[in-house]
Amino acid sequence: MLTDYHVHIERGPYTYDWLDKFLETAEKNNISEIEIVEHSHRLKEFSFLYDNVIQDDGDLGDFQKKRIESRKSNILVQDYVEFLNDAKRKGYPIKIGLEICYFPQGEEKKVCLNV
Repeated sequence: MLTDYHVHIERGPYTYDWLDKFLETAEKNNISEIEIVEHSHRLKEFSFLYDNVIQDDGDLGDFQKKRIESRKSNILVQDYVEFLNDAKRKGYPIKIGLEICYFPQGEEKKVCLNV
């Protein structure tokens, strides 16, 4: 049994049509289960992590700022989890994951997720 526990669906909407495309590809490749993983920069509850992450005032810092801003979203963790839990209830062979960035300056801050 093959699995892929690092699948990002972020370039499309949270819809069953979009999710089906990933499962069709998995099936074609004999993958029986996938884990949908969302990046923390797309989740509203983690936006504070990126407030002071840019340390460079030059070209590298400009690149980082543009990259983070272009990928930011205001998706709520609860909406993400609810959509995927609903898919699981419908029989979709998926697991749910989060990919959280680590920055030392964010260590003191806490996020409480009630999902």
